[in-house]
Amino acid sequence: MEYYVLTVKVATGANKYLVVLQDDTTGGLVVYDKWDDEVGALAMAEYLNRG
Repeated sequence: MEYYVLTVKVATGANKYLVVLQDDTTGGLVVYDKWDDEVGALAMAEYLNRG
């Protein structure tokens, strides 16, 4: 499964981070915007570990 992290500027000027996972089976994209989401947290950990 591929992981992507996008940074989006919101109207307040703050950054919002979105974690995007690509499903290997369907090729579909799933977007998580909550860091407390279990899958989002796993994706972020994977992303950071690639560093």
